[in-house]
Amino acid sequence: MKKNCAIFLAFIFLLGCSSPPKEEIRIGVILPLTGNAAQYGVAMKNGIDLAYTESTHKSNIRLIYEDDRGEPKIGVNAVTKLISNDNINILIGGAMSSVAASIIPIASKHKIVVLSPYATAPNLFGEGKFFYSLLPSDDAEGAYIANYMAKYAIDSIGILYINTDYGVGITTTFTKGCMTNHLKVLFSEGYAQGETDFKTQLLKIKQLNVKALYLPGYYAETSKILRQVKELGCSFKIFGSSNFYDLRFIEYSNNSAEGVTFCYPSFNNDTTSIFQTFIDNYSVKYNKTPDAFAIQGYDCFKLIDKIILNNNFNKEIDFNYELKKIKNFQGVNSLINFSSNGSVMKKLNIYEIKDGKFELK
Repeated sequence: MKKNCAIFLAFIFLLGCSSPPKEEIRIGVILPLTGNAAQYGVAMKNGIDLAYTESTHKSNIRLIYEDDRGEPKIGVNAVTKLISNDNINILIGGAMSSVAASIIPIASKHKIVVLSPYATAPNLFGEGKFFYSLLPSDDAEGAYIANYMAKYAIDSIGILYINTDYGVGITTTFTKGCMTNHLKVLFSEGYAQGETDFKTQLLKIKQLNVKALYLPGYYAETSKILRQVKELGCSFKIFGSSNFYDLRFIEYSNNSAEGVTFCYPSFNNDTTSIFQTFIDNYSVKYNKTPDAFAIQGYDCFKLIDKIILNNNFNKEIDFNYELKKIKNFQGVNSLINFSSNGSVMKKLNIYEIKDGKFELK
């Protein structure tokens, strides 16, 4: 009897000393996996999936993907499903600013954090919203590039922008920056995502004799614009948005990107080996070179993964609180910190494309 009692007590002791079972954390992901923006969404998904495979505790994390096709209405249906049916703990997505704008109010109502790899329209950010982005708000970028142009007496400008929430938002901020610096915007026109022929607009801009053309957009369209700029023999200087920091942009431009200037969050000096390791691992897994979109997706998952680990897989993690606490989280190419309104705080620098490479100016 004593022996049985001792065994029973030992069993109870072991149960008491063992760690509680880890709970499954559900991460919803809303990206444009089909449609006109699919190449960007798929790249982000690849980055997320690579980071997931590298996680030491991925068996306790579930990724649930939804395709928004780059359309706000589909994004609304997707976030409603993920919250109501899948009971997600946090959401990666709203990669496009228009989609992010549609899902943030729904997610915020349910106190679900939205961590976007790429959405940057100024109207997305604000105190009390459950929204964070891994790129700075366009308020910062538009003003920064306008100030840079002013320093070099580029006083006549044309703007050709993608007609999305992102393109409109950054163009508005840039235009305000031009007004502040007394720069003349002689032409400003948007184009639809997926458009291929820009010669009519470019000929109008050429006739105005502007000194520079500002091109906020994505590489699918901007690379075509640059090729047509070259074909038409335009002499104005090209300035772009942070989306230009992408090897695909150079590749698709067919040597037409030489001399293009743009601003981008600067690399941290200590990230060279981290960046190269990411490129190597991505290239092995997908047999292609990663673009900037893949980096942002990768960093999104890594950041969430770190928070989950720090909180010992507690299913009730307050991601809003945890993201506000983030300090100098090491991403692929920069340190990550957030301002109180959810915009990432990264120093902007000017880059120029020289000999097919990005050169810090």
